[in-house]
Amino acid sequence: MEYRTQRMDTTWMKWLASVALGALAMYISDPSVGRQRRALLKDKITHYQSRTQKLFSSRVRDVRNRISGLQAEASKFLATRKAELGNSPVIEGSIDVSANPELPPPSKAAGWVAGAVAVGVLTWLVTSRR
Repeated sequence: MEYRTQRMDTTWMKWLASVALGALAMYISDPSVGRQRRALLKDKITHYQSRTQKLFSSRVRDVRNRISGLQAEASKFLATRKAELGNSPVIEGSIDVSANPELPPPSKAAGWVAGAVAVGVLTWLVTSRR
């Protein structure tokens, strides 16, 4: 049984890559149509670069708008929650949930607060790297 080593595999790949690079250099630097090929390659690179930039900027704008919407919903929820908590009776420093059955349990409210904090942090990360 013959064992292959890592060195044999990398040597073969390096040889193949250098042959491909040489063929590409010969194809691009051809004296008869090389200038046309280079111009076509430059046009294609410019096109795909512009296309990628547009796609990336639209995705960033979409994420920024979604985060802004989530932040607005979270701040609206927290504002109504704060107003509801201000009207409910407080007994020994805790909220009496049984007095107002429309209020969600405290664990759900804690989840909303954690979500609002996460949205705020994500908004800061997205907008600070312009």
